[in-house]
Amino acid sequence: MSTLEQADRLILDHIGPIIRPAFWTSDSSPEIGIRSTLLGRLMAQQGAKPPTAAIISRPPLLKIFGIQTGLLVLASATVLLVDAVLAKSILIGGLISVLPNAYFARMAFRHRGARAARAVSLSFKRGEAGKFVLTVCLFAVVFSSVPSVNAGALFAGFIGMMLVNLVFAWQIGNRRIAK
Repeated sequence: MSTLEQADRLILDHIGPIIRPAFWTSDSSPEIGIRSTLLGRLMAQQGAKPPTAAIISRPPLLKIFGIQTGLLVLASATVLLVDAVLAKSILIGGLISVLPNAYFARMAFRHRGARAARAVSLSFKRGEAGKFVLTVCLFAVVFSSVPSVNAGALFAGFIGMMLVNLVFAWQIGNRRIAK
């Protein structure tokens, strides 16, 4: 037995029973890849199962943006009974909020997991930058090319959809914490 193996054996014999985490189970053997570490050897000696990665589900993006768009169309249709220009302005303002948010969400949730942390961070940054640029460009296009837009209604639709998005994000966050 080599010196390293003797040292491992000494550590396993004396410290092993003390550091056994509560998440280990003894009903199956550990994965092969983890056996090379000291902790893996301890787990193998005790017949423990290694911890597994948590599965984090993606938020239901299509459902969220579908409901937002439905609420926007409903609000716009209600206002259409009063004034067509206001209804069109609310609809356009809401879409200026929903479309960039959908782009951001698609970019932000395209990668998952600890191994993809760098890709997640990069996608998040690109999504946020793209969302900002898309919002500015959409406002510019609307103000320069759409005739008869009510600016107050346009911004009301935009802010209204931002608030709806905030409420959805808050509810999803609370559900994940409660689980």
